[in-house]
Amino acid sequence: MFTGRHVELTDLRREFATKRPSLVIMFGRRRAGKSTLIQEATKDIPSIYYQATRGLASDNLDMFKTAAITAVGDDGVTGEMPNWFTMLNHLATIAERIPVWS
Repeated sequence: MFTGRHVELTDLRREFATKRPSLVIMFGRRRAGKSTLIQEATKDIPSIYYQATRGLASDNLDMFKTAAITAVGDDGVTGEMPNWFTMLNHLATIAERIPVWS
């Protein structure tokens, strides 16, 4: 059960419901519950969660593609995107509005 931070939760859900593109930046101390808050805000809607690693950029892109396919489905093209620019542009064309968080 999720308790507390109802104002922040309401703000995030309102932002996710808008039709316009947006960027939400969350910051704070470690272990303050930022990821838990986002998980709660996106639990009933498709979203992409991806935690980057210090590995190769190509490995990070491959792991992001997997997360995107899990969230929006495999269209046969998403897994073939060669770089971040084309991947994010492709994602913008296939997903009307989907939160991406890390």
